[in-house]
Amino acid sequence: MARGKRKTPSVDDVIEEVYSRHGENVQISVLDIGKIFNAGRRAALDGKSIEAAVIAAIAQYRQN
Repeated sequence: MARGKRKTPSVDDVIEEVYSRHGENVQISVLDIGKIFNAGRRAALDGKSIEAAVIAAIAQYRQN
């Protein structure tokens, strides 16, 4: 990659970053992590806030 050019983060990269910030120390079933990512992807497709969708999904699937 040429110097000075930045790669645009993918939707999954953004979801992962939000999940890391807001899901730290939150117990979530491994089976529900895909559901959280799908909520973020749906929000991106609908033109809504990915961060808000991921935060809501974490609250929905948290176990503690």
